[in-house]
Amino acid sequence: MGARTRVVGRPRVLNRGSITIGEQVAIRSTIVPVQLEAFKGGVIEIGDCTFLNYGVSISAHGRIQIGRNCLLGAYVMILDNNQHDLFERRRLPPSEPVTLEDNVWLGHRVIVLPGVTIGHDAAIGAGAVVVEDIPPRSIAVGNPARVVRSF
Repeated sequence: MGARTRVVGRPRVLNRGSITIGEQVAIRSTIVPVQLEAFKGGVIEIGDCTFLNYGVSISAHGRIQIGRNCLLGAYVMILDNNQHDLFERRRLPPSEPVTLEDNVWLGHRVIVLPGVTIGHDAAIGAGAVVVEDIPPRSIAVGNPARVVRSF
């Protein structure tokens, strides 16, 4: 955990892999706890000056990387694995890395699914489900998330 990181409340942390938190990160785990779960071999990296609001859930069997200066709204969920196969429900499918580049904003209740990269300076509207890559400097909304504007 980096210097001057602030945690308010009591987050739930399961670290059987590796969790790295940068400097000046703010974690607001008040109304609903923030959940950080790195399973065996899983890696979670959170960049400097990033903010995690209450109810954020990040679950890594492989790798989840969150850049610098990112803002994650309440109840955001980020997964790099679907937790079970569609047909063989007891089998864990392969993980696909998730990357949020620098200055990404995720609105309330955004879900980011395995294998997604969200480019720098992108914003994802509340309630969106991100199933494919979002280019840098764009705004995406909806289910599934679609780019509505680039700047």
